[in-house]
Amino acid sequence: MQMISTSAPNRILQMDESIRQPSPEGLPPRLDELQERIHRRLRLIGPGPAAFFLDACLLMERRIPLVSVSHLVGHLLREIESAVADVLTRGEAKDKCDSCGRT
Repeated sequence: MQMISTSAPNRILQMDESIRQPSPEGLPPRLDELQERIHRRLRLIGPGPAAFFLDACLLMERRIPLVSVSHLVGHLLREIESAVADVLTRGEAKDKCDSCGRT
């Protein structure tokens, strides 16, 4: 049995290295070509969005019998969307509040 480090960056790195290799625990999910390309590009944004994507793929692939799978996947996708939007809107001028001057 392979031990997975509890620190997030190490765990994500180990998961990235074993995406195509099946594991006894069924982690991480086996990704198809499109999913791998999406995951690789999300890693350019950061380890968080890439990890959220892997978790969403795991939930969808394994068909874990949870009543809230669609809600959980939707939340993960909103987090990914937020991270992508943050990267794309960096440097854009934000509107300031007229009364307090905050953005």
